[in-house]
Order: sequence, then structure tokens, then C-alpha cells
Amino acid sequence: MKIYTVTLSVLLLLAGLFLPLQLYGHHTRGHVTLQCDSEQVLQDFNDRLQLGPRLCTMVEQKDYVTVEDELTAKFNAIIEQAKFVLNMYPKNLHVKVVILPTAQDCSAVFAKKYGQREKKIAYYSLSENTIYISASDTRIGVVAHELGHAIVDFYFAERPPYHIHELLAQSVEQHLESSEELIKAYRRIDENGAMLKNVCATYPRREE
Repeated sequence: MKIYTVTLSVLLLLAGLFLPLQLYGHHTRGHVTLQCDSEQVLQDFNDRLQLGPRLCTMVEQKDYVTVEDELTAKFNAIIEQAKFVLNMYPKNLHVKVVILPTAQDCSAVFAKKYGQREKKIAYYSLSENTIYISASDTRIGVVAHELGHAIVDFYFAERPPYHIHELLAQSVEQHLESSEELIKAYRRIDENGAMLKNVCATYPRREE
């Protein structure tokens, strides 16, 4: 009886130690399941993934409390925009995103799976419906590119050739990067224009 009690206590202790990590490691919302083994890495990734005004508005409309909630909201906003760019709206779209600390970690996972040593900051595994991505190298274009691969993969019953897959993903990347930067530029112009108007208003006008 004493052995049983001790064993049960040990099991409960181990469950208390490891269960929170498992719950933290996976987070599902909308089209995305996030996996990350480090709270700090997840926070760094979220901080680096800066969205433009339009996508930020979409994210702010969602209810989120945790970093995981905010990050999945960002991914889902990018997905919606990417679907619009591609004019592809696949049913049952769901992708797993594994966030790794560095490109070295991402490259190591790629090498282990495919037996090829290449520097990878991110890649989409067709067989796993999974994106592997480096937190230290993330930006909206990288995320959009890999999500583009996922959307194309779910859209077609028969996968198109690799070069077609890549061209479609690149179009999503370029569109989201350029459009978001353009919106930021217009906002800066508007802000500068408003600032100049305020400055000019402080000076008396020449009498006509």
C-alpha cells in the first residue's frame, strides 16, 4: 500500500510538471495550430511579426488575451488575405505551425526529414501540412509565402508542379509585403501632411 501511495504521488507530481508544458505547446484557433516549446521564443516571434494597418485592424477585431491568441489571430488574418490574393478558398483548411528559435534549428529539422543540408528560415512540409519557421528570421512575407503553399496544397485535388507551387506562394509573399508597406507609406504621408498643416497654421498668412 505504501509503495502504491508513493508511486501515485510521483505520477501526480510528474503530471503537474509536464502537463502544463503540453498544454502550452499546442494552441489551436481558426485555421491554425501553433506549436512552440518556449514561451520566450513565442513572444519573440509575435513581436517580430509586424502587420500593416489593414491586417492589424482584422486582428484587433478578434478577442485575444494571451500571446498565443494574438499570434493565431495574426496567422488567420494573413490567411484570409492570402486566400483573396490567390482567389482560392479551400474547405477544411488547417495548417500546423511549428515555431523554432533560429534558422539553424529549422535547417536541422529539414535535414533530418529530407536528408538535405540547406539553410532554411522556413519551409512547408506537404506531407505533414506543417510549416516550420524560425522565430529570429520571421516577417510577414515569410509567413505569407509558407501559408500560400498551404492554401494551394489544400485547394487542388492534385498538387501542381513544384515551380507552379512556388510561383503562387511568391505572389502571395510579394503582394502582402508590398501592399502592407504601401499602406504604411501612405499613412506616413498623411501624418506628415497633417503635421505640416499644423505647423503652417501657426504662422500668419500674407494679406492679399
